[in-house]
Amino acid sequence: MASTSQTSWTNASVDLLRSNPHVDCKPFLKRLVPKTLENGIRFVSQQSKVTEGVWNVRLDAWCYIRRVSEDDVLEALRDLGLSTPELRNAFRECMKNQAFYHVVIRGNDPKFMPLGVQDGQDVVTTYCSERVDLVHEEVEKYLFDELDNPEAIQQAMTDPAFDQMLERYFAAGDTEQEETLHVVSRFRGGSNLLHSCIKEGYLETLQLVLDKYTLESHGRDARWRVLAEPLRPCGKYKITAFHRAVYDGQPKCLEELVQWAQRHGHDITQLRNVEERTRLGDTLKELSCLELAEQESNLACYNILAPVFGVPAKHAGVDANPREARLALRMTPRVELATNDLEAEPLKTVGLTSLDWQSVLDAVKVVCDSNECRARAAGEVLVRLQSICFASDATERQLDELLTETEGMLAVEANSCTMKSDRTGLLALRVVVSRLSDSQGEHLPHRMPQKVHLASKVDEELSPEEQAVIDAEVAQLQAKFTDHCGSWPGFLGARNGLISVKQRQRLSSRGDTVHAASLAAIYATRVHSFVGHDRAEDDTALGEWMRQRELMPLARAVYKNFFSHEQLLNSE
Repeated sequence: MASTSQTSWTNASVDLLRSNPHVDCKPFLKRLVPKTLENGIRFVSQQSKVTEGVWNVRLDAWCYIRRVSEDDVLEALRDLGLSTPELRNAFRECMKNQAFYHVVIRGNDPKFMPLGVQDGQDVVTTYCSERVDLVHEEVEKYLFDELDNPEAIQQAMTDPAFDQMLERYFAAGDTEQEETLHVVSRFRGGSNLLHSCIKEGYLETLQLVLDKYTLESHGRDARWRVLAEPLRPCGKYKITAFHRAVYDGQPKCLEELVQWAQRHGHDITQLRNVEERTRLGDTLKELSCLELAEQESNLACYNILAPVFGVPAKHAGVDANPREARLALRMTPRVELATNDLEAEPLKTVGLTSLDWQSVLDAVKVVCDSNECRARAAGEVLVRLQSICFASDATERQLDELLTETEGMLAVEANSCTMKSDRTGLLALRVVVSRLSDSQGEHLPHRMPQKVHLASKVDEELSPEEQAVIDAEVAQLQAKFTDHCGSWPGFLGARNGLISVKQRQRLSSRGDTVHAASLAAIYATRVHSFVGHDRAEDDTALGEWMRQRELMPLARAVYKNFFSHEQLLNSE
């Protein structure tokens, strides 16, 4: 949607209302709601972050979008007793230059609410896609890309045009609801400006944002200029800036944060993260930043916090587990035996000295034959290939052996891996389709884990001729995969249909049928898993509701891949 030169970041018609001291914008937008709900194009929408409070889940809602006509605007103004010749003429001029989209996010449908709760809310805003995109682009360019350059950040924040953009973006949201404020300090969630400074150790930039761009330094009258919220917990595990500095082993950053808190009289001893959760999101364990420092053996950070918490310092105050050491360990090629708990430590780890497939298979056999594996039922564990850049493509026999070794397990998965080429994905798909075509077995084919998550990026580009041959066979196999997987309620899927993202993009150009089959391969197992679900497995009503939501990614995928907001709205 084109934007005017006067208002690049917001809707000109709505700006006209906001700048008029005699007009309240909210009742005006509310007048448009009934017609938007009746005539707007309806899509499935999902929260960009998890719900604060009881349920730690991202809720779905209906999103209605309608292009508002000049007549609709004038009628709403008349109904509110605001119709004057000057305002009518101003609106007509604005709407000649910029379309006016109205959006209602309807969050009160019991279908989407836990346990049928009917207290969801309708959130009304204007739809201006270029506005939001541009704000994020400008913030990326002038703030995130300059994190190591505090002078550049200060220069951006003193630019009147940049400040006006942030103010208008702030005003476009609900300025009364703290949790949903449109503020730059919350861009990127847990990788926001403040947390990114801490992770990277940009001390001077950290000092700048703490001194000049917090709520304490600006107050609520210039809320849009806040770049850092040190006390605010972020993400599923409620990490504050103090916890971030401790976890990443950044004692100098922690010192700055502690001094900032003391200057402004903040008590950080009551700040607690969520260290562990149950499967349903209930809190199992919380830690203060001091307790986290002790748990992570980051003693330099512990000793900085000790006077604040009123405890003695510890000897040998050196951080034993800084971020650099954890990152190096994370990138070590290895095979792990693990449970489904992403936060738990692996049950057994075997490092790799060679990155060929045979060495990986040997390591898989070691973890599958270990006491840690034998002590648990197959359905309680998974095998993870971690951070491996394969030096060669797998053979069909090796992939067959991999699935045999992991029979009945939760999954065999490749995380942060790079395959040699798309040949591996093709052969993996052959083996999986062959298993699914077999009539032996009840809920799960013989010699198969419940999930096969091997799709990864590839290192080597094949010749156009060979790639075309591989793509043609993959297209056929994915159609068979979708047909056969529904016969096995115990088979829970293969990530991305076992092919790389680039290969899926190529398949999308081979015709509607091939494109649809490649998408169906991702979501097909959700249907039979949902239908064949044993209600007795979930011991709470909330657990049952979360299980029912497993079909929602399929619904969202249909909207995302087969409908275009832009084309539908432009065709009105």
